[in-house]
Amino acid sequence: MSETMDKKVEMVRSFFKKEQPKNHPVKNHPLEKCEEYVKNLYIDMLCVFAMYDNDDTENQNCFIERIIYGVEDTLSIADHIKRAMEITVDKVSEFIKQIQSNDIKDIFFIDALIISCANGSPTKKQTEFLAEFADMFGLTKDNIQFLCEMVICILEQDFDKLKKLVSNYTDIEDCVKSANCYIEPLIYANTVEMPNDVYYYSIVKEKKAIFNNPYEFNINSVTLENIIIDKNISFNGVKTVNLIGCIFENMKEVALTFKDVETVNISQCIFKNLEKVFYFYLDSTVISIIDSSFENCSVASSQGVIISSSNKNQIWLTKCIFKDIISQGSTSSVISYSNKIKAEGCEFYNCVGAYAMFNGGTYEDKNNRYTNCVQARW
Repeated sequence: MSETMDKKVEMVRSFFKKEQPKNHPVKNHPLEKCEEYVKNLYIDMLCVFAMYDNDDTENQNCFIERIIYGVEDTLSIADHIKRAMEITVDKVSEFIKQIQSNDIKDIFFIDALIISCANGSPTKKQTEFLAEFADMFGLTKDNIQFLCEMVICILEQDFDKLKKLVSNYTDIEDCVKSANCYIEPLIYANTVEMPNDVYYYSIVKEKKAIFNNPYEFNINSVTLENIIIDKNISFNGVKTVNLIGCIFENMKEVALTFKDVETVNISQCIFKNLEKVFYFYLDSTVISIIDSSFENCSVASSQGVIISSSNKNQIWLTKCIFKDIISQGSTSSVISYSNKIKAEGCEFYNCVGAYAMFNGGTYEDKNNRYTNCVQARW
């Protein structure tokens, strides 16, 4: 390649590099909702972090520009660098005040940590600088540990590590929501919404707009994880249904209906304040329910409170908890009506009614515990 062509290629690369922040802005950043004055202070301090104990600020400044374009800040990166070089103690004090009053301390710590890691691990001085600001923000040791681990997941784009991380901490909802601008793209890249398969996931338990009304799935496979659902759902012709770590609550009639479904896998879910939990059409479904809880559910008709069906299904219940499950019909039951049930390592509290009606069904009891239960109409 000629020297002239080399220069032209380098010029094109330089152009694309310059345009990258504009083409890849950080969208939905919490700073977006702040006043211009706060935006300016915030980005000034990010530039301070970018320059501190660092001879090469190219990557850091590129990241800061992505935030500038995302929050529609009126100053350029050059303006902010100049202002950062003129920083004063009074300006830092004002920054801390605005960070606290606008409740953006978590996201600033995250951004500052990402900047400090732009060229690899933070230096000793950068780490100490971060620790000083964390102390001024009032972040606890647990807060800092969680935010640091979350930034690693974001930088590594490791979805599985992120899921494991949030499962190991409590009271992290605010921290996670502050980082949604970085987390949501990671979730989106690792979940599925295709014509025949869907996987809906929430990093912290919350409702999704798709379930604001009763909903029906007519596709090949459905996985719902870590979602709160209070509207009835039906699965029609779905081959495999996976429900993981979800909460189903406060629904009338049948909460979840399955028709022509082959396999249902349920784990770590909570079902509460329901009239009936599941209804299955046909007898070809294999149902596995593990480490889930059912609370305050009851039915007055002649059906199973937890599981009703038009025919016989195979149902495995493992390490589940049943509390205040009341069957009131003359031939109703706590768990199921006319199904083949195996319950192992389960706990029952204050339950009233048979656990399975023998209308072609069976109930296999293995290492279960019953407390204050009445096995009426057994």
